[in-house]
Amino acid sequence: MKKFLLVVLCIVMTAGVASADKDFFLTLAHNLAEDHAVHIAMTEWADAVNAASNGSITINIIPNGQLGSEADCVSQIQASQLEMTKVSAGTLANFAGAWNCVSVPYVFRDKDHLYNVMNGQIGRDLYNLTEKDGFIGIAWLESGTRCFYTADKAVRVPADLKGLKIRTMDSQMAIDMMNAFGGSATVMGYSDIYTGMQQGVIDGAENNITALRDHADVTKFYCYDEHTMIPDVIVQKYGRT
Repeated sequence: MKKFLLVVLCIVMTAGVASADKDFFLTLAHNLAEDHAVHIAMTEWADAVNAASNGSITINIIPNGQLGSEADCVSQIQASQLEMTKVSAGTLANFAGAWNCVSVPYVFRDKDHLYNVMNGQIGRDLYNLTEKDGFIGIAWLESGTRCFYTADKAVRVPADLKGLKIRTMDSQMAIDMMNAFGGSATVMGYSDIYTGMQQGVIDGAENNITALRDHADVTKFYCYDEHTMIPDVIVQKYGRT
């Protein structure tokens, strides 16, 4: 917990608002539901930071994409309208191409491999690649293994993706992967997937198995192929305002 508190204190200092006699109110936005494991983890982190700082640091977490997509939240950080957000590493690759290294299909042998990379020098180096864009990474969260799921057609081999419109993140690596597998990549926000599958705008999506909590009603098949293990990253504004 001391480590997490230090991270938040660094946010305060970086934003140029540090003061010995001032309370700090920080906002962290993301696009997941309140009962998602990642939201629950970040909420407990915020509560612990508040307790460890004797109530002087409050982190207000806004879920469900209320402030827009991941890209929207990053733009708000750049415009000094938001302090923090949780994004996929795939989104960060739009700003620094080296982030693509953790989005390559089957690049990680297993979870231990992922943890070693993200907790090691590679992960630390990746965090700072977006300084020039006005934000940096401060921590990462495991986001499971991504698999394909569809409304009507089972995906057992890559050829089964041919002609299917599959939702991907706004990530060139994800788009290229989908097209290489034979599917038709369709970029949209996570909060739009349910309606998109329900109305036939897309035939399916690719995400970790927790997505079925939100999309099970419109999903018939889940292909447990574990093609990527893309971490989530908490990013904060970098530079004084």
